[in-house]
Amino acid sequence: MASLFARRALSRTTVTALLNMSAKPVSLSSVPTRPAWSRTFLTTTPRLDPAAAAAKVKAKPAKSATPKSKVAKEKAKKHSSLLHEKPVKLTKELLPPKRPRSAFIAFSAHRRHEGGISTGKPKEDMLSDAREAGKAWKELTEEQKQPYVTQFEMDMAQYRAARAAWWDNASPEVIKAVRQRKASKVKRLAEDTSGKWHPRRLYQLRDVRKDGRQKPSAYRLWVSEWLRSEGRQRYPGNMKEAFRVAGPIWKSMSEEQRQSYQDTCDKIRAEMK
Repeated sequence: MASLFARRALSRTTVTALLNMSAKPVSLSSVPTRPAWSRTFLTTTPRLDPAAAAAKVKAKPAKSATPKSKVAKEKAKKHSSLLHEKPVKLTKELLPPKRPRSAFIAFSAHRRHEGGISTGKPKEDMLSDAREAGKAWKELTEEQKQPYVTQFEMDMAQYRAARAAWWDNASPEVIKAVRQRKASKVKRLAEDTSGKWHPRRLYQLRDVRKDGRQKPSAYRLWVSEWLRSEGRQRYPGNMKEAFRVAGPIWKSMSEEQRQSYQDTCDKIRAEMK
């Protein structure tokens, strides 16, 4: 009886011990493992353990949507808006102030008004009238010219102040539109072959050929020769000062000295026709 009881107690103790051992986690350090690569007696090629290889390979994170496409769309939209930008409509209030007419132009206008000279004449008659006005202006004394000069100086002072204010207040779009308008107007006048007289075309009708090149004058021939000989050496890098000095020198020359340049000018102009 006692032996039977002892055997049952022993069997229960053994079963409980086995259950406790199976419930406890087994430490990985106690389990023998094979290295990631091993060498055998059959080959020297290293072999990668599948378990180690799986541990080294890491799952790549999913790519998130980058904002590059949005930036590209915004740039394309901005570029399209610039291409389809509406031009600025220039009104009278947006235009810069007009430059006042010079003392000679004011005298010519006064002379035309008194003489009843119309500006709708053919260009040859208008050029002859302009030449006559130039001769009449040269015959005036300084006292007779002074009213026109004084009025021009007053108008010029007002013009400079108004233009400075316009540059300070005008937007870049308005400035760009004004420049484009001026360039198109100059091109249109240069390409106009209708023969209609315009004050801004006087120099073109007189001094510009059909191909756009300037016709020579006696003064231009002389000043180009003077610049090559001594003008550039005396005033290097300051052409404005050189031309300022060249004018009085040309006026101080005698008619005999100017005649050679005038003959050359007439010969070149005859070849241009």
